Amino acid sequence: GEAALAMGEAFGRSGRPWRHAATWKEGGAWLKEAIAPGDGVVVKGSRGIGLDGLADWLLSGGDS
Repeated sequence: GEAALAMGEAFGRSGRPWRHAATWKEGGAWLKEAIAPGDGVVVKGSRGIGLDGLADWLLSGGDS
């Protein structure tokens, strides 16, 4: 929502890459290209919108 977008924009001012996506699958596709071994990823969101699916996908290696 709007609050998440505002947080992302504030984070982006640090110079680090970020993405606000409509679905975790859309964000996951971008994230898979943006991260490298050893990178850290913060997943902030709610189970109500299914964002735990992104965390599970990342932990499984992002291969499905």
